[in-house]
Amino acid sequence: MYIPDIFGKEKRKSEPSKEGKLGVEGVKSDVIIDALKKAGVKFDVDAESPKKTQSVTKTDLFLDGLSGGKDSAEKRA
Repeated sequence: MYIPDIFGKEKRKSEPSKEGKLGVEGVKSDVIIDALKKAGVKFDVDAESPKKTQSVTKTDLFLDGLSGGKDSAEKRA
């Protein structure tokens, strides 16, 4: 897949990259979508969005004995 070279500076950076090109994070979504379409990717616009899942928190890891306790490193291994 080919993403065209787009010169500029990403908003989140204080200076442009060494080459002066935007990374994929700085390219507008329509440019990426167009490149995906040209590469043959099919988009199912009628598909449901994936359901949100609950995140694992630091508290969950602590309560499960995987963080901040005796032998927690061994339990994670």
